[in-house]
Amino acid sequence: MLSLCSKFIEHDVNVQMSVFVLLVVMFLLIINF
Repeated sequence: MLSLCSKFIEHDVNVQMSVFVLLVVMFLLIINF
């Protein structure tokens, strides 16, 4: 899982930002619930 994400992060900076945003959204959802 992490290695797969690393490949995407190395592939494109935009993908890295997308993953970061996704993690933040999930984190906020966890806090809210």
